[in-house]
Amino acid sequence: MGFRSHSASSSAGGRLAGVDRQGRKPESARGLWRRLSGLFAPTRRRGSREILAAHCVTEARLARQLAQHAECLNGCPDESGALLALAARAESYRDLLAHTLQRMGGRVPSVVPTPRDGQSNWERLLIDREDLTTSLEEYLDSAYALERDHPDLTVLLLAIRERRARDRQAFLRILARFESLVLDRPDGCAPDSAKAEREPASYTELPSMARTSGAAAGRAEPDAFEDREQLVALSAAGQ
Repeated sequence: MGFRSHSASSSAGGRLAGVDRQGRKPESARGLWRRLSGLFAPTRRRGSREILAAHCVTEARLARQLAQHAECLNGCPDESGALLALAARAESYRDLLAHTLQRMGGRVPSVVPTPRDGQSNWERLLIDREDLTTSLEEYLDSAYALERDHPDLTVLLLAIRERRARDRQAFLRILARFESLVLDRPDGCAPDSAKAEREPASYTELPSMARTSGAAAGRAEPDAFEDREQLVALSAAGQ
């Protein structure tokens, strides 16, 4: 009787310690350990074609998103036109990446994720700013990932990133202009008379380009592919 009691006590103690009679961990403990180990497992290394395909998808979604958000600014022709110009640039980047991917024997994704949306024009613009910033980080990460095995693709991705940085600066000027407007109208814009009344004095210190029309801003900024031949050459060099 005493022996069985001791054995039962030892067995219970083993189970409490996470070990069964054969010295193995229960299934639940092993499953937990696998999940915890996965957190520290090295990230799977993506191939060059997979990286380019991911950027194709991102640019396609961003182009559609910027175009849709521009349509929501139908009461603000200047800001809407400037956003449409950025959407066209994103589409150009997508086409260049797709061309490079196809020359490498890869398949260009045909599905475009649903663009992100917001409850107001201001929220939509903040979403666009976030996505433009994120794309800069992603291009840099991809460039580093391909630097050793595909230095030519690294040059291409960094070149696109440089142009995206210009796009983001142009977008920040759009945002600064829009921020000075009254945002309580249904279309998110103020009447022309209210713009001058509500424009802060400090706004005059912003670069003059921020106060020009979308068309003028587009001419002042370097065209997305005024140096298209250079980007295409970089793309061809990667083959």
